[in-house]
Amino acid sequence: MAIASMTKVMIASHKDESSELLDSLQKSGLVQVLDVHRAMVTKEYPELQVQTERMRDLEETIGQLGASIDFLDEYAGGEPLTSIFKPLVAVNEKDFKTIVDQHSDLSILKSALELKHNVETAKSEKENLLGAIRILSPWQSLDLPIEDLFCLSTSSSILGTIPERHLETIVADVQKEGGVVEIVNSVDKSCYVLVVALKDNLPEIYKLLRASEFDTVNFESYKGTVASNIASLERDLASIESKLDSYKEKATEMLDSRVDLRVLYDYHQNLHQRETASRVAPATESTILLEGWTKERDYQKVEEVVSEFSASCVIVIEPGEDEYPPVTISNGIIIKPFEIITRLYGMPKYVEIDPTALLMPFFALFFALCLTDAAYGIILVAICAYLIKKLQGSNKMIWMLLICSSLTIVAGALTGGWLGAGVEEFAKAKEITWLSGGIDRMRLFDPLSNPMPFLKLSVALGYFQIMVGLLTGMIHNFQRKQFVEGCADHLSWLLMINCGLMLCFASKFPPAVGLICKVLVAFGAILVVTGSHREGGIGARLGMGFYNLTGAISYVGDILSYLRLMALGLGTAGVAIAVNIIAQLVYDIPYVGFILAIIVLIMGHLFNIAMSALGAFIHSLRLQFVEFFPKFLEGGGGDFEPLSTEYKHVFIESTTK
Repeated sequence: MAIASMTKVMIASHKDESSELLDSLQKSGLVQVLDVHRAMVTKEYPELQVQTERMRDLEETIGQLGASIDFLDEYAGGEPLTSIFKPLVAVNEKDFKTIVDQHSDLSILKSALELKHNVETAKSEKENLLGAIRILSPWQSLDLPIEDLFCLSTSSSILGTIPERHLETIVADVQKEGGVVEIVNSVDKSCYVLVVALKDNLPEIYKLLRASEFDTVNFESYKGTVASNIASLERDLASIESKLDSYKEKATEMLDSRVDLRVLYDYHQNLHQRETASRVAPATESTILLEGWTKERDYQKVEEVVSEFSASCVIVIEPGEDEYPPVTISNGIIIKPFEIITRLYGMPKYVEIDPTALLMPFFALFFALCLTDAAYGIILVAICAYLIKKLQGSNKMIWMLLICSSLTIVAGALTGGWLGAGVEEFAKAKEITWLSGGIDRMRLFDPLSNPMPFLKLSVALGYFQIMVGLLTGMIHNFQRKQFVEGCADHLSWLLMINCGLMLCFASKFPPAVGLICKVLVAFGAILVVTGSHREGGIGARLGMGFYNLTGAISYVGDILSYLRLMALGLGTAGVAIAVNIIAQLVYDIPYVGFILAIIVLIMGHLFNIAMSALGAFIHSLRLQFVEFFPKFLEGGGGDFEPLSTEYKHVFIESTTK
């Protein structure tokens, strides 16, 4: 449970080779480079130059590559490059470099962008044509050339739609004003009409039309009949469709380029990170100063990387007075998967401890107790083993679930949980004595018929974990020579809780032990009152100290929170038994009962596994975050984020030598 020791370094490099140096540092993933706002050298030498302009060309290229990838994936069709288990395209190091070198001119991107532009233009034209045809179609029965309607000397023509409910009224009103209404078509309770009126009467006609929800249609840009215009538009539409088909063929031909575009995207994304690090670093006219952090054990590797460049050097420098190193945690192979829990909470401060090794046994045990079904554990182990084999990239989460599921098998065997009581009942019904007897011999207690042992176990585990948290905090404070904090914040509660518990069973101890416990409880209370609040005057300190003493109630609540382990364990078993009962009921249905029972058993238990595993994870997580960590961990440390290669689209496979 170690927080890696960090070393602050300063790397000076001539600008002529700084890009190559940053490339090597990025590939090594050893150094976190500080920007100008965090670098101490900038504060000491404010005259140092910093490039502030954005890399617009590079950012534009990355955006275009992303758009091209999305276009080909969506438009070209074909077999997908990735899957749910392998979301990245596998490329070895040699092929990655070859693809980057082959497409240094980005001609493949230009081709993809040109095709994308042509497709989008054609689709836009197609939509416009379809829209025009939709507008013209209801007017096909109008066999007069459209331009003839708008060249009358004394009259004007108005085309538009009107709701059927207003038709009779508008026909009568227009006639009164000396106009004529001709119905061209009627669709969906809307009438398509031609209104002809004297130009002198147009103001009154328009007033009547507006009052009747008349919607004017403008056809003045068209020549010839409506039918001839529709035919022309349909010919244009067929031409556009032909173009789209040809573009689709070209896109299909570019299917092999999708991998290349993904490689180029990730290459340029990493290039952007390097260039950003270079631009935000303080510099002179000829030198770039890269100030940053590396793990103490990796400093020699950093020296080896920098030594490959003749005009670059690296030295160790002292951190600033108010500067805190970034934090990274390092654990063994079994504990490492549980670093996910620590990172979800937030990294500890550099002066704190890594809680991963402490939480690991508790989290795994709590998860197992929340499930308490050996068959569920076996199923989860099988699923995890399959996913570890199939999944691409980091699988810490799956390894953590595998460890927890393995412990679930033990917890289930000790409580007799095998698909609820389904396996045992089946064994007894079929007189498989070795199976039913084996289950019975492994079982320590049955939580459904006798839940008290489960209740006591849950409370005992909660009590033990909280004591571990307080003891850890006390030891860590003592190691840092913070004796007041260690005594007032941790030793005091250790004394009060443990001695108070002993006083509850005072009749079982000699009177002298009871007296000692009372003294220690009083001593612990005095430590809390006098030392738990260390700011302000003596009155404020004592007042807050008395207030903090009421925290004893919260400790009782914290311990009782662990009863959720029993509640979830019983809930898992209860749902499993309910599934078995439902399966028995449907089994009696003639002809299809057996099939229905199998379906109920499979679907019901899979659902119970999923929901119970989710609940076990969430509530075990809560016990760590709310009840355990606050006893010794403050958190809030900055994560160590070295300059490193990151891949969004491809997975780099090491080249076998």
